[in-house]
Amino acid sequence: MNSESRMPLSLFIASSYDTAHERAVMGDAVRRLNDKYEPLGCRIRLNCWEDFTPEFKGTRKQTEYNEQLIKKSDIFIALFKANCGRYTQEEIRIWTDDLHRTPIVFNIGDTSIINKSAVDAYLRGQGITPEAIVSDDDIYSKVTTIVEDYIATHPATMISPTTVVAKEIYATIPSDRKSERAPFGNLIRSVDDWAEQTFHSRCHLTTNDVAKISISDYYAAILKDAVSPSEEQEILSAIRYRTMSQKPDVVLYYNHDNQICSNHPAIANVISNSGLFNEAFDSLHRVRFNLVRWLHQQTVLSVELSAGVDIQDGWFVFFSFPVIPLGLLGIHDGTVTQQLVELLKLFSLSVLGVNTHVIKATDHIDLAALDEMMSRANEMSNALHDVEIEIKHRREAWLQQVSDNIDTLLSGEINDANIGYLTALIDRKEQLQELLSSDPRERLRTLMLMVQVSDTYPGPFTTTDRDADAQYLKVVKTADRFGIKDPTVEMMRMNYANYLHRMNHHAEALSFYETAMVNLETFDDRSELVRRYVMHLYVTYINHMAFLGENQRAIYAIQQLVQKEIRWEHQGLSKVETLANHCQILSCQLRIRPLLGNVEKLLNRSKDTYQKVMALPQEVFDSSVRIDIFCDFPNCIASTTIDAQPYLNTDETELKYIVDFFLGQVVDYAEKHIEEPGSLHYLSNALHNWAFFYSNLKGEQLRAREIAERALSVRRQIYTHYQYPESLYEIAQTLLILGATYVNDVDTLCETDFRTALRIAEECLNIYNSLNKEHFPEQETRVYQAIQLKGSILYYGGRKEEGLILLRQAWEWNLAHPKNSYEATFRGVAGEILEKEG
Repeated sequence: MNSESRMPLSLFIASSYDTAHERAVMGDAVRRLNDKYEPLGCRIRLNCWEDFTPEFKGTRKQTEYNEQLIKKSDIFIALFKANCGRYTQEEIRIWTDDLHRTPIVFNIGDTSIINKSAVDAYLRGQGITPEAIVSDDDIYSKVTTIVEDYIATHPATMISPTTVVAKEIYATIPSDRKSERAPFGNLIRSVDDWAEQTFHSRCHLTTNDVAKISISDYYAAILKDAVSPSEEQEILSAIRYRTMSQKPDVVLYYNHDNQICSNHPAIANVISNSGLFNEAFDSLHRVRFNLVRWLHQQTVLSVELSAGVDIQDGWFVFFSFPVIPLGLLGIHDGTVTQQLVELLKLFSLSVLGVNTHVIKATDHIDLAALDEMMSRANEMSNALHDVEIEIKHRREAWLQQVSDNIDTLLSGEINDANIGYLTALIDRKEQLQELLSSDPRERLRTLMLMVQVSDTYPGPFTTTDRDADAQYLKVVKTADRFGIKDPTVEMMRMNYANYLHRMNHHAEALSFYETAMVNLETFDDRSELVRRYVMHLYVTYINHMAFLGENQRAIYAIQQLVQKEIRWEHQGLSKVETLANHCQILSCQLRIRPLLGNVEKLLNRSKDTYQKVMALPQEVFDSSVRIDIFCDFPNCIASTTIDAQPYLNTDETELKYIVDFFLGQVVDYAEKHIEEPGSLHYLSNALHNWAFFYSNLKGEQLRAREIAERALSVRRQIYTHYQYPESLYEIAQTLLILGATYVNDVDTLCETDFRTALRIAEECLNIYNSLNKEHFPEQETRVYQAIQLKGSILYYGGRKEEGLILLRQAWEWNLAHPKNSYEATFRGVAGEILEKEG
């Protein structure tokens, strides 16, 4: 037997519909084995119904499978989970009764499943004992053993090595798409088999070798949200090679709502600069469609205008190879002829015989055939033009209908039942506007409408599984893409920066904040709206700087803001707007740590300003600043009073009155306006600060504990809705205070309090340790504070030696880091106990 006459070694898989994944893994295993053995002279092929033509030829389809696939196979494998369909039983009978051969049978997963099903009875009747498969790796291992055993016992299968010329395909499939890896490999095997039989062309898959990208013909990346550094390098290398040499062809598959570009700016930048656009990833059918189209473009063929292209049973069929259901291509209506025209339009002009290859000077050109081909291509082009016009008209009609439905919904009551439909309509409107290349400002208004819905109906909106923060980013990207300048866009840029801040992506957040500040400077700030935006942005930026401990940058920004306020007042502001501005600027000044200058004078000015605020009805202040005035401002006054206590001429009774009054104001407002965005956040902060204040007063530990438990409850509630690192960090902060209330002012702990306090300390320590990689400001200090707390609880709970070990650990860290911000805390807790113990 020689390489021209030999038949490939072929496998057939019999199974029911519930083993689709395992079938794909087996297909990928066959591909890998073929890559290994074909250069040695053994072609390995899989026979499966997925690759078989769906057309009806007058014979029962199963009979065709039996004759063309099963009886022409060398190895028969049956897979079972919990089903054994009649066609699968028929296939096994063909193999056992007609061919008198023994099948290889596998049971997927736990054997207890198969023993409880009808499958077991059937197999026992056939005298077949299945072998268990427990994982994908197990499938690869067992298929390899089966094939290699067959080759070893059938030496005629192996002949002299052949040179396999194939189009090289390189693929990157990250871990968050790893479920697509085996199906993708199986897809390449399937397309390779078809191309070999149809075009005498081949395709070969390569992965995990970045050096081979430059010599590949085609590059595919199936992406979602994240890639590893090496995977990012593969993508960037492929795009760079394409830019330099037009090889490999690059297609990135991901949906528009995936976060790959926003999470990886380097990828987004190189895609933008190279003019690449993503291919929507809805299924591997889309990938197969592109590969078939690409392979056809690579092959020089003398074919009829639409040779090989057909529609059968709702499928696009190319040279009898089922490629993709028409529904997945968006082709639903019309006659077969109309569907075929639309299909050809999608399949590309290469199918028309136009530009399929470069004609060389030495080529003989059949001018008559070329004239006829060009004439037919022109006819098809005219038909396609008519189709395009009709599609445009239909899309315009759909856009109007969608817009009308949106208006109808917005005129009524929005609730959990219809919010999903509303947001889906807005998504559809945006898609139609994109397809119709509508006015960019109209498209921006649609995106802003989604933001408006999320802000106006935050409760129902959370049921749609849409990310409100992602909506802000879409608005910003669209505005930047079309060069649209709008102050509202800058507020949404700020909102996205707030999200980045909450996620602890501080460098990226800073970039968004500062871009918004620069852009807002270009607008006329004589309007109250722009002034309010500028104030809000500066306040948010200053708070961000204060959180990071960047006091000098925060102070500089405050100075800029004060200068703006002076200029605005010269322009003429209302009493209410002036008062609102004063409150927000004073909040910024109070938030700077360490406290600078005459703090008592600053506090007195703040208290006087708040008295003026209280003399006015809350409703006179714009709704956008009320929460800043009635929550943030009094909270800053109270927390600064607590921190500045050593510098104030205030006795304990007066101090309690000030703190109780201002924090009580915050709690009262937040609880009465709990539906307002941010209310829960301010409520939790006020309760936390209140608990901290009383935990530092002798004889007030029970009161501090009660308030801390309320604060912890609110913070846990926030974390259930917004699982940001910042929210988890805040839970740990309150746990630290709550745990401390058990050991402040005590010499011993009862068993009940000891168990409760130890549980609190261990949860606190676990959270801080888990967040250490997030690089929060003072994070390492907080870890050792939690270690100190746990040591104190163990010490006072009767486990002194264990406690002293932890206290020494915290104390030694403190000595090694003399500039840490909580040095006094270590000296006052660990230091006192260690000194007492000698």
